[in-house]
Amino acid sequence: MEFKISYKSNNELGKLCSAFEDMRNELKVTLENQWKLEQDRRYMLEAIAHDLRTPLTIIKGHIEGILYSNKFDEDKFIRYLNLIDKNVDRIIKLIEKMDRIVKLEQQDFKLEFEKCDIVKFLNEKSSDFDRICSLKKINFIMKKDEKLADKFIISTDINALSQILDNIISNSMRYTPINGEIILKVNVEKNALCFLIDDTGCGFSSRDIKNMFKRFYQGDESRSKEKGHYGLGLYIVKTLVEKLGGSITAGNNEMGGARVKFSIPIQ
Repeated sequence: MEFKISYKSNNELGKLCSAFEDMRNELKVTLENQWKLEQDRRYMLEAIAHDLRTPLTIIKGHIEGILYSNKFDEDKFIRYLNLIDKNVDRIIKLIEKMDRIVKLEQQDFKLEFEKCDIVKFLNEKSSDFDRICSLKKINFIMKKDEKLADKFIISTDINALSQILDNIISNSMRYTPINGEIILKVNVEKNALCFLIDDTGCGFSSRDIKNMFKRFYQGDESRSKEKGHYGLGLYIVKTLVEKLGGSITAGNNEMGGARVKFSIPIQ
């Protein structure tokens, strides 16, 4: 489709050439969309195969270690079973996330909006994040707008908002070192609720900033402190934020760590 019919005239041949040119443009767009979908599908299958191969290889290796062992070693047996159980959990989590993505991308998927007290919700999430971060010796801080000191009712899908925050904070924890900080700021700006998440980790590379919201993008391997994540968290985050009617951006903060900012409308 990489050609053009340049003949222009008001006669019949000119009109015919113009019609062909319009058809060429439409075919080009259609084919490019088809190629992109096929490329995405192929990439998805490759990524799934890659992410499943590692835990399955580990499971198979430990099962063989048990089956072909010359003598029964109870400690080794229990240790191997624990590793098998851990890797089965990895596979289940990947399948659950894939199922979540399939549902999110369906045209008839709808969020369940309801009235909720966002202050109560934030206080509960802050307590949860503080407890989880403390286990990894990371300091979690939440700063709320003065308007959020008392009860503040909005209409949103609270489960979707909870998943958004869970995925972002989990991602920050992955890259924030011991004794580092994760700061969650929540402000009311005009008709929107704005969330700003900063951490003191290694920040995003330019490649990350360009690709982080794509499916299966896992970031530079040299930056990854923990394996076993599937590059789906931030893709799900972006999809949910947009379905809530909001927008999201990401970059680096003044401390050199990562910064994720998203806002959702107050209804």
